[in-house]
Amino acid sequence: MVYRAQTPMNAFNTSALSWINAPEHSSITDSEIVIHTSPDTDFWRGTYYGLEYNNAPGIVLTSDEQFWTLKAKAAFSSDTYFDQCGLFIYQDENNWLKSGIEYQSNGYQQLFSVVTNNGFSDWSMTNLDRVTQTMYYRLSRRGSDFLLENSADGLHFSMMRMFHLFHAQHSVRFGFFASSPGDSSFAAHFSEIEWTQCLWKEHNSPRFLISRVSQAMMISPNQNRHALYACYAAMMCLAMALNFLPVYLTTFSHTFGAGSVLTTEQLGRIPAIMFLSFIIAILLTGPLADRYNARLISLFGLIITTLGLAAVAAAPSYTLLLFAVALMGFGAGVLDMILSPLVAALQPDRRSAAMNWLHAFFCVGAVGAVLIASLALKWNVSWRMVALVLMLAPLATLLAFVRLPLPPLIQEHVQRESIPTLIKQPYFIACLIAIFLGGATEMGLSQWLPTYAEQTLGYSKEFAGLTLAGFSIGMALGRIGAAMLHERIPAIPLMLGCCAVTVVLFIVISVATNPALAIAAAIAAGFSGSCLWPTMLAITADAYPQGGASMFGLLTAFGNAGCSLIPWLVGIISEYSDLRMGLLAVTLCPAGMLVLLVGMSRSPRHTRRVSGPN
Repeated sequence: MVYRAQTPMNAFNTSALSWINAPEHSSITDSEIVIHTSPDTDFWRGTYYGLEYNNAPGIVLTSDEQFWTLKAKAAFSSDTYFDQCGLFIYQDENNWLKSGIEYQSNGYQQLFSVVTNNGFSDWSMTNLDRVTQTMYYRLSRRGSDFLLENSADGLHFSMMRMFHLFHAQHSVRFGFFASSPGDSSFAAHFSEIEWTQCLWKEHNSPRFLISRVSQAMMISPNQNRHALYACYAAMMCLAMALNFLPVYLTTFSHTFGAGSVLTTEQLGRIPAIMFLSFIIAILLTGPLADRYNARLISLFGLIITTLGLAAVAAAPSYTLLLFAVALMGFGAGVLDMILSPLVAALQPDRRSAAMNWLHAFFCVGAVGAVLIASLALKWNVSWRMVALVLMLAPLATLLAFVRLPLPPLIQEHVQRESIPTLIKQPYFIACLIAIFLGGATEMGLSQWLPTYAEQTLGYSKEFAGLTLAGFSIGMALGRIGAAMLHERIPAIPLMLGCCAVTVVLFIVISVATNPALAIAAAIAAGFSGSCLWPTMLAITADAYPQGGASMFGLLTAFGNAGCSLIPWLVGIISEYSDLRMGLLAVTLCPAGMLVLLVGMSRSPRHTRRVSGPN
């Protein structure tokens, strides 16, 4: 639950608290929180010691308020080395703060703080006498920046440190912790708790005018939500633009055949040119998006998509139809390139869920476009009218983006990771191969499913067309399910399970003698394989948060290469054997991805994985 305090904010709502590693013994009242520790519990990640601890008890309040101060008194009684307690922020196991007093073996106690970003902990401290085991603390938030202070009397506070958390743009989970890294147990008492408006004042020096302007432009939770909805709508727009044309290939053959009909090669040229333009747009505009405003790039993509649909509706000849689909494909490519990094920037703490939701709306848009076009054919509505009606979607979405504040795609104070730097890293190469295999798994089946249902399984042309809609619905539901499971199952284990299930389903599709069983397995494979592409995008963005739109463009290009090459390979295999063998060959894609993911899970880069609740 995300808690929003009312003004004034000093009513710290204990009923809204939740546990991180709930202790065996604790008590919570309106005036005091008591945590009893257990032996061998602590928090530490990565740095120097080679230790990984994430098992100490903490109790937190979740809030998306951007400006606040938490004040509390912490007291404990212990003479065991390393026992500690104090204030706490916990985003996930790789991003947190702990601070307080620690009983040390050097004749002192230590006033300390540990800040962990992207899986690596630092440690700052100063020595105190052995007697002091009671201290007041203040923790103040201004966006993703925090100020930690301490006081002996609760009135006069001194700064301990100022720090930044990379994964604290939106909701933050903050409260108290206690731990006993050694063989001991003690009770930590937290009282005089106040949650107030931010006492950490904005810096007034003219040198920091730019920083203040940037902070004033900070996106509120409500604006963030509206921006996500706009991105989902834009994803539906590009899906509709890309998927309504195949329904009308036969119609185009008669309309533009110049007295006869278009050849198969001429019909195939229509989606081929649209796809080529789509890829060119991704590769060209990725570097531009890293340098210019994401909103302008989004608006440009929506405008070009709208103009492309208008050009399709008005095309008087086959040549101009090719120009129109190229224009429309370019606009869709711009949108496909910008939407993933934009959603990653909007939801940095839950990228896996956000990516699956975004790409679920691609499936929704695709199904919607096919249904609209199919109904129009049934009711004798012109394809030109359908194109004009579909124009309304990008136009409406464009209006939503016009005044919408959007975050930078990468953190402005950190240098962007360039493509030459990324492609030298084995983990990134593995990400490229994985997303190639994810795209291949999707399209290797979906592109041939209607043909397989009609020619191999013996279904009618009408029913064969519906199998593709069923596959797309399965993909949409699968991505929604993956988004909902992101808090319970880490990204790579989820993908490993999906790959294993997809391998089994592909074998059933290829060898089943019962047509109904084969179709059911195909729709189920749409469900099981649906999360592979978007979750791989999220894993890569989490490992390389400064990759920017250029990185997403390269990933998308590799994914689309899999979408293009593997269906072609299925056709080649089918020509020399049959379609069953062609689809059976696609089984190697999820199987190969499964092996690759096992290796990636053992990589040091996996410490930056997509995990933990928001």
